[in-house]
Amino acid sequence: MFALVTLSSVIADSRPGPDEKQSGSSEMTGIRLITPRISDETTIPWRVVLEDFSGGRTGNAVQLEWTTSHEVQNQGFEVQRASSGSHGWERLTFIPGIGQSDMEQRYLFDDRNAPPEDLRYMLRILGIDGTIQYSRIISVPAGSVLRSFIISSSAPAYAKLYEAEIELDANVPVTLHLLDYAGNILVRTLNASELSKGMNTIQIDCSKLPSGSYEAIVYTPHERFSRTLTIK
Repeated sequence: MFALVTLSSVIADSRPGPDEKQSGSSEMTGIRLITPRISDETTIPWRVVLEDFSGGRTGNAVQLEWTTSHEVQNQGFEVQRASSGSHGWERLTFIPGIGQSDMEQRYLFDDRNAPPEDLRYMLRILGIDGTIQYSRIISVPAGSVLRSFIISSSAPAYAKLYEAEIELDANVPVTLHLLDYAGNILVRTLNASELSKGMNTIQIDCSKLPSGSYEAIVYTPHERFSRTLTIK
């Protein structure tokens, strides 16, 4: 039987306080992995056995899922996230644990404010008695911010004017170039220009180009898309 917990994200500060120092810690990718100890010879078993922790993108959100097979005095889970644009880890939310269980428990969390970039997530597991555990760190690759990219003629054929319709899911810098099939850049329409979320219409002036087929390429911070443009 599963216990299902689902919450939306609320961003708050997650920096550890000075009273959270634990003994028996080790360093791994900048995160302390803590095994509470009574002495150097005796180790207290983990209060929470985490069987699985995974995440993936669903539209504009990231859905995290994890299961436990054993919980003792489990207060709950702090969900934390880090990205290339953040300084360290940020606390997204707190999800209460079952507390005491020897049955498999399943938890879900939707990060609805996930930026479209490479992200890392981890769980900070808090015990009722003050013990702290950390999960392994998982990575979720950047998502696509480009919803559509269409090129059409905006004037009579002899004018050689075209429109690129670029629909985005977020405000991002965009580069738009027109190349020949040898890879030479012939027209630089946008050069890392900030475009707004939604539909953007950009005019491409091909009046100086001879008839033929060309490649229109759109670059976002993490993606590259191309369309064929044929000038008659």
